[in-house]
Amino acid sequence: MNELNVKLQGKDQFVYDMYTNVRAFKSKLTLFYRQISNESFTHFPTLATHKEATRHAKTYSQSLNDLHREFCHWFSDLKKKIDKSLQLVSCPLLHDPETAPHDLQLVL
Repeated sequence: MNELNVKLQGKDQFVYDMYTNVRAFKSKLTLFYRQISNESFTHFPTLATHKEATRHAKTYSQSLNDLHREFCHWFSDLKKKIDKSLQLVSCPLLHDPETAPHDLQLVL
């Protein structure tokens, strides 16, 4: 989470890049949740060395799931309001001109 915090700070950052970092972090949380739920500690080598890690795997995975849910809640407005606009900016050739704003349809 500290890594994400650093990536979101600073001047002259594009909203698309910031949003991509947020989505990547959410994907990591999902990956970690699934792996720990299956008692796989590949991305947590220190945890893997502890004998009791598998006994507490359910608690760890629940914490990751809770964090993911909170994170989705914090950024839900962002997804609702600008997700399609950001897709248009990032990959304009893949965007359907019919669903684009009227002033941009001819350009696409």
